[in-house]
Amino acid sequence: MEKDVKIRTSDGKYIYGTFNVKGKREDSLVIFVHGLICDQNDHLYLNGSRFLNKQGFATFRFNLYGHQKNTRKLQQCTVEQHGKDVTTVINYFRKRFHKVFLIGHSMGGPSILFSDTSKVAGLIFWDPSIDLQKINKTVYKYNQKLDSYRCLR
Repeated sequence: MEKDVKIRTSDGKYIYGTFNVKGKREDSLVIFVHGLICDQNDHLYLNGSRFLNKQGFATFRFNLYGHQKNTRKLQQCTVEQHGKDVTTVINYFRKRFHKVFLIGHSMGGPSILFSDTSKVAGLIFWDPSIDLQKINKTVYKYNQKLDSYRCLR
């Protein structure tokens, strides 16, 4: 099932996105956070959403800015504002799902790091626009076998 979702922000803007769920029993949600000059329907997020649905995950992909009425415009955004909007999305779904995961591509990585991830089960960065080797090593640890970083919270 695919459903359009409209989430109101605390400052009166709207976040538009697409919620996908294959069945009724999913207890885990993956939220996709797009990169700069991308949107929720770029192939990476659309195909990732379809793949994860087949694996039993509900997914939500959304636009940090857009052309719809009362949305943010790219030239008015900061990474800090993106982080606040990601937090708004997390809070919107948090009560419905036992586990929430975030996937950020490119500028979606820093946007996630500016959000409140205290109630998030996991973070995945796809080619993030940050140097993962310089981030707080007490929070993230490099796993050489997986060639990836793991959040230690």
